[in-house]
Amino acid sequence: MENATDPPEEVTEDAINMAAAAAMDTTPPAPTNDDETSPSNEDGSSWVLVQKKRRTQADLLQGTKTSELQGKTTQRKPTTSRPPPLPLHDYKAILRPLGVLRLDQWSRPTLTRAIGVAASLPPAEVDRLYTPHEHIALNLYSVQHLRLDKHTYPVSIYIVAPDNSRKGIIYGVYPGTSPSELMDHLMTPGHTVLQARMMGKTSTALITFEGLQVSHYIRYYSAEYRCYVHRPRKQVCTVCLRLGHRSDNCPTPNCVTCKTCGVDNPTPGHSCPPKCRSCGGDHPTTDTGCCASVRPPLNKEGVRKALQQEQQQRDVEYHSTPSSSTQGELQAAGPNPDGGRGARPVLVPTPGRGLKRHLKAGDHFGSHRTTDFNQPDKNQGAEPRPAEPREVSWAKGPPLLSISSATPSQTLASAQQTTQNSDPNALHQLRPEMEVKLRALDARLRREIEVACATIRQEFRDMLNQAVSTLKDTLNDTNTGKGTKLWDNICNMRFTLLSYLAQPIRVGNSVSRYTCPDLAMIRGTGAVISSGPLDETLGSDHYIVATVLPLAEN
Repeated sequence: MENATDPPEEVTEDAINMAAAAAMDTTPPAPTNDDETSPSNEDGSSWVLVQKKRRTQADLLQGTKTSELQGKTTQRKPTTSRPPPLPLHDYKAILRPLGVLRLDQWSRPTLTRAIGVAASLPPAEVDRLYTPHEHIALNLYSVQHLRLDKHTYPVSIYIVAPDNSRKGIIYGVYPGTSPSELMDHLMTPGHTVLQARMMGKTSTALITFEGLQVSHYIRYYSAEYRCYVHRPRKQVCTVCLRLGHRSDNCPTPNCVTCKTCGVDNPTPGHSCPPKCRSCGGDHPTTDTGCCASVRPPLNKEGVRKALQQEQQQRDVEYHSTPSSSTQGELQAAGPNPDGGRGARPVLVPTPGRGLKRHLKAGDHFGSHRTTDFNQPDKNQGAEPRPAEPREVSWAKGPPLLSISSATPSQTLASAQQTTQNSDPNALHQLRPEMEVKLRALDARLRREIEVACATIRQEFRDMLNQAVSTLKDTLNDTNTGKGTKLWDNICNMRFTLLSYLAQPIRVGNSVSRYTCPDLAMIRGTGAVISSGPLDETLGSDHYIVATVLPLAEN
């Protein structure tokens, strides 16, 4: 029995730790010596207690977050789910009515059948206006009319720019410039131009770049232009004052609407305060500052993520696909001695890596004899001279320099077998990448061909202009022909030719010794006439120097 006068026992730290451990575990801990420092007391039960407290706090925090998330989930407004994005590298077509056709008055199956009939395509290929096939896109592009309920409506189908592209605009270009001239004289270092055209009758040119970036400065006819990102606006019809189309394509051309207040069929004396039919503001509907006509910028984040995923997938396939040499070595290694747990790696000697280990293997490279550098030099003290290369003699010869004994037919058979064993899935995965590269190559070749054709056309045009100018000068100046000046002088002086031009007196060439003149002339009356040198020749070695004719009077 405890004495009441005895002092109370002191509560030590070890006792607290033991009590905490007992609370965590039903089995009592083994007694420990108070004089010894136990590792379990320092690193065991105390950390268990702390970890339990942390878990409790984490559970409480997680519960709070879960309740908050549940509350937010219940308060979230229901939104309409967006359709999945279209394939990145497909051709996408847009149908645009050009007359009184109202697309909202026709069902989609009816429009699909009409487009298929107009494009000469089966219904299975026209269920949507995007396709990876170029011939289908060209057929859709050629459609100009739709037959709907015994009526023919003019339409226009055009192919939109690729998703991996961006548009920019430049100002100050001559209106009416053709797209070919723009493409020929545009220079964009570091960027590829897919298309360029003028925007209507304005002096603004619209340029489509490949990629998601727009060049800040471009050169056109060696002049530098500032290029801005194209931010299109919604079109406003000046007939019905609705958004989305122009007045030349208005489906209700007979509609009468006030341009100021937007009232349909206005009376002559109605009150006309400015009011916008699009946003309800105090301005006309056709005001360029209307907030409703501003189109939101194109969100290219999905395209950027898709391109990044494609690049990552190509990198993974490139690093995961073994090379042809590694596959051949794995097949030549035979069955796996590890019981099918995985292929053992084959060590392939690479240049500059592990070269010392491979050089020590004499059976691989062949034993060779070299000069012993440890022996004393016999020419010590002799006159120094340039070093000479030491000769290395091979006893067995390097087996790596052996000529293959396989015949061309065997080599061709092995190449065909390697081609047949290629993975079709890998080829199918590489198809989109190859299509993109082929499209870029086709665009680049088209631009180079157009530039070359423009240069050739300009050179041919210059040559033709020079030939025409020369011909005009020849026709205007009649005294430029050979012999015309001499004939004019003969006619003006009224000379009489004594020699017959069809049978000249002189025969042979300049080697001939016959010195009679080719021409003999006489004049009936007149004084002695001297004629100076003439600026012409009668051949390669016939020169007219001067004539002095003594003429006797009758």
